[in-house]
Amino acid sequence: IAQGLGGAQAASAGFNAPRGVGNSTATNYVGRVLVHLNRKPRVNRSVRGSARVYFQINSDGSLAWVRILNRSGTGDIDGAARAQVQSAAPFPKPPKGESQRLIFVYRNR
Repeated sequence: IAQGLGGAQAASAGFNAPRGVGNSTATNYVGRVLVHLNRKPRVNRSVRGSARVYFQINSDGSLAWVRILNRSGTGDIDGAARAQVQSAAPFPKPPKGESQRLIFVYRNR
């Protein structure tokens, strides 16, 4: 599992990136997913906050499921985080054709 708990942030809202977790193939894949997530149009929500998003990408790049970890306390942020991941599917195919479970931090400022 790759965790994006303190990495670089793209723009003022979106998903945080992990830094140097695992080997280069895994790290590069996590980075590709992060770029893919942040290139999709924002699910606009007027409320501010963050939520940890846990999801699985199938071997073909489709989204298996998405869950919110450590809920923000605001349904709008949790819903925006979930919707942002869902709208980004399909994702780049994982390396070696193995499904991937990822955790990122979604922020709306």
